[in-house]
Amino acid sequence: MCLVSFSKDGEYSSKKKFDVFNNKQPVWAYIELTDFCSHKCSWCYGDFPSKDKKYLDTDSLRVVLTKLKEIGIQQLSIGGGEPTEHPDWDEIQSIIGEYDFKSKHILTHGDNIDVSKFEEAGITSVHINYQGSKRHKAIHKTNYQDQLNGIDNCKEAGIPITASITVGKYNLKDLDSIIKETDDLGFNRVRFWETTGVGVDFLKDLDVHEIFDECSRVSKKYGYIHSYSYEPWYKDADINVPCIQVSNLGMYVDYNGRLKFCGATAKDMFITDIVNNKSEDVLNSYLEYNKNFSCNNCEARNATYKEPDDIRWG
Repeated sequence: MCLVSFSKDGEYSSKKKFDVFNNKQPVWAYIELTDFCSHKCSWCYGDFPSKDKKYLDTDSLRVVLTKLKEIGIQQLSIGGGEPTEHPDWDEIQSIIGEYDFKSKHILTHGDNIDVSKFEEAGITSVHINYQGSKRHKAIHKTNYQDQLNGIDNCKEAGIPITASITVGKYNLKDLDSIIKETDDLGFNRVRFWETTGVGVDFLKDLDVHEIFDECSRVSKKYGYIHSYSYEPWYKDADINVPCIQVSNLGMYVDYNGRLKFCGATAKDMFITDIVNNKSEDVLNSYLEYNKNFSCNNCEARNATYKEPDDIRWG
């Protein structure tokens, strides 16, 4: 269960991390501010709506950000749950603004999102969970217009927007209309997750090849031509990294300030506590833990599959 991204522009903020990536240590970090999200997407691997509204406190966030800088992280992704529903969201934006990561992304459902402090925070991109007008109500259980309002707010502020689209056979036939909408709405990039992993049962065991081939075809039709892939089965992108975690590209920090193995896994694969350990020890624990895994046994997909012959990044 991993993503493939297509962009209209060959240069975009998240690409900067690849300029220094050498498979030896991470350059990207995802921080889970909370385990709560008010949306109720049926395929969500996090099962966020049923959680107990736990949040990363602001003091711990400062410690985490400081240590990520010391480790050498270049790109920061802030998500959840839903990050904008954190009770200290205003203060968190100010804290993020104190750190000079090369790129800073917000991953959000986008509903009526207030972008007034994004310039102060240094936000370079907003990634919106976009499933298209046809199925929005059925999937999100919310008002589609609220999301359109958030999209307009980002565009008016000049902030690049990326559509994060979850794909399975249930909506594969809708991809053309969905990507046409992203094109019309001004999304500069589209990112696809497939739902063969730990999502709901009826979405499992689908053909990954078919899904990503169709994603590629439709994206290119609407001018999204520059691509990178974190999916072992899709290795025709301009940049290929077969696994974010095993390739030592990215770190995942949860709302307790703990470093975990890949946020898309069903089980809690705890590596170490970032808040209470030195940055050097955190990095060493991360690198050692990753040695126990390979791309041909994806913990998120929860199934063993044959590894492609020429897995590499480049």
